[in-house]
Amino acid sequence: MGSVRAVRTTQTAPPRKRASAPAKVIGPSALAPLPPDITELRADVGVESFDYFEIVEPREAWPDQFRQAAGELAAVRADCTLRLDHIGSTAIPGLAAKDRLDIQLTTHDLAQARALIEPLVSLGYKHEPQLSTDRWPIEPSERVKLFLHRSERQPHVNLHVREVGRGNWLYALLFRDYLRVMPAQAAAYAEMKTRLAELADGQRGPYSYVKEPACDLIFNAASEWAVAVGWKASDYEVPNLDEFASAAIST
Repeated sequence: MGSVRAVRTTQTAPPRKRASAPAKVIGPSALAPLPPDITELRADVGVESFDYFEIVEPREAWPDQFRQAAGELAAVRADCTLRLDHIGSTAIPGLAAKDRLDIQLTTHDLAQARALIEPLVSLGYKHEPQLSTDRWPIEPSERVKLFLHRSERQPHVNLHVREVGRGNWLYALLFRDYLRVMPAQAAAYAEMKTRLAELADGQRGPYSYVKEPACDLIFNAASEWAVAVGWKASDYEVPNLDEFASAAIST
């Protein structure tokens, strides 16, 4: 596989509101026990652990693809749905990534959000109940989620349904926001992923085995940054779900 280099971009941090109290951050990181046989490692997405993948150059289509997918998701939302966020590497401008969107659907009640599974399946998503917990943070109550993915049509999507305020919900937003305003760190992260994908020969299990603790290093730095700037998950404008739904209907 050819080497892919991250595109270095100069970004200006968005205006921040100073928080009256420190942001809710989680740390330090703790690694969950991993099986000694690497062939047993679970994937970090809802496909088979040894499906092959590729890290590609950043694509201009990713933001528009998110809006398209979010429109479909907003149209089937339930009362428990609060917001939709583009997360992961494809949400960070200039970052090389797998050509698969990560979307976080925020709910105030994960149990009620199970009512979304059936309509999401009708949209082509597959529910993966065996991937109902994140590896980080380690406390079981802080890492539960629903996970679905869509791989039969573009854009390919990993959908993470997480409860507002839980550790895994916060992790995804802070990780994204930190790398959006730290282009040097984002470029180094992209380079690490590219080299790691080559060493892993495109196999997702070994790739995730090494990448996950590297992400924790980034998150630890992001946690310190969050306190320093008064970051909160609500600093960014919350997308209007009705607008997403209207866009889906109009297209």
